[in-house]
Amino acid sequence: MRATAIPVAYYRFLLDQVGHNHYWVQRMRLTDAAVRQILDAETTDISVLYLDGAPAGFFEIDRKRDGVAHIVHFGLIEHAQGRNLSPWFFHAALSAAWEGATERVTIGTTSLDHPAALRLYQRFGFEVTERSQGTIRPLSAKERAEKLNSVHSPTRI
Repeated sequence: MRATAIPVAYYRFLLDQVGHNHYWVQRMRLTDAAVRQILDAETTDISVLYLDGAPAGFFEIDRKRDGVAHIVHFGLIEHAQGRNLSPWFFHAALSAAWEGATERVTIGTTSLDHPAALRLYQRFGFEVTERSQGTIRPLSAKERAEKLNSVHSPTRI
């Protein structure tokens, strides 16, 4: 299901549920305003998978570069893993990515992502084009709690 007006808190919930064990921390550290800017951009496309009425995964596509759809995030929440949903859901992500004037689809992964991620992407025709080293600075328990439990009051006029 396309998420056309996704709340920041729900987006962070999805990021955490899918990416916590894989150190998806970059966007978790952004301010609410910075996340809102990404979510509201016309170049951002997010879809959420639901299983038995509950969120089961999501993908995010960024179309900032002309003709390029970059799959920024793709993954399943733990309760949906092991059910052979990944190929079907990744096909849905690719179909969404190829909509419009897309000439090329890209995706990034790291050795910290699910062990089957790279194999899945390669099954769909993706090739490794670049390798790099990075440094991971995990969210502290306090940072994670603050980002997941933040409740913002509406501004009163």
